[in-house]
Amino acid sequence: MDRTEKAALLRELIEEKKEIVFNVTSWSMRPILSAGDVVLIKKMDTYRRGDVIIFLRKDNFVIHRILFKIFKLFFTKGDALFFFDFPVSYDKILGKVVLIKKFIVNKN
Repeated sequence: MDRTEKAALLRELIEEKKEIVFNVTSWSMRPILSAGDVVLIKKMDTYRRGDVIIFLRKDNFVIHRILFKIFKLFFTKGDALFFFDFPVSYDKILGKVVLIKKFIVNKN
């Protein structure tokens, strides 16, 4: 299954208001999220400033925080990044992070 098919399946599951589990694969949201963490995603009716959302950008899933909204566009950024993302429209948002399970490395 390629990324496009995965994205379609993910959108379908979320549209049915089901919660889904997603693995974090980057460090762009440090310190709140790190590679290896697992998040629970849920579709919401509205999204607000401060929400950590997942959206689709060029067949890639991105988990970033909403900083502000102008008209129907959301402006997001990874907490560990310096630059804003391109604006995200509501229809590109797949859901909101509602639970985080941290990946803990046992150093024994």
